[in-house]
Amino acid sequence: MDTLPDSWIQALRSEYFADEGLATFMLVDGASVAALIDHFYDDEPELSCLLSGRLEPDMQEVAPYLVRLRDGEPFTEWVLRSALGHHWGVVLRATAELAVLERRYRKLLRVRGPDGEPLFFRFYDPRVLRTFLPTCEHDELETWFDGVRYYYAEAAEPGVLLRFGTDGSGVQEQVLTLPTAS
Repeated sequence: MDTLPDSWIQALRSEYFADEGLATFMLVDGASVAALIDHFYDDEPELSCLLSGRLEPDMQEVAPYLVRLRDGEPFTEWVLRSALGHHWGVVLRATAELAVLERRYRKLLRVRGPDGEPLFFRFYDPRVLRTFLPTCEHDELETWFDGVRYYYAEAAEPGVLLRFGTDGSGVQEQVLTLPTAS
């Protein structure tokens, strides 16, 4: 897999780890990431599967995960070098702990369709989140941003990252253009 330019990796690192008072997590779409489970075993990041119960190996490979990213750790370095542009997932900066976020995101996974049928909400796909968050009403913002300062989703354009925050009355979207390679 192609790796990102060093200038992009440094910009991502600066954005994701700038404030030491916030933890960094990634909601990872296992269906979009080849060899994810291998990296979990090899790199041993702190993580939680968002699907509960015992999963068959084929389901483990495509399940969504919440993973703690720590600057300098092998899993984080792999993500920084390889994820952007491939819709692997969404990064978030939070004051909330992994267990709190895990419970919340597990609840948000299941929604009802127009006919009341149960569906999975793939909010961890950056293409979904970047469309969904700007539509949130005030009460929804409380659910999504309680203990979370920012969500980061790749834009459709290469080298562009979207940062979503809130001031309590609505979603604030900031477009971050990654620097050109030097």
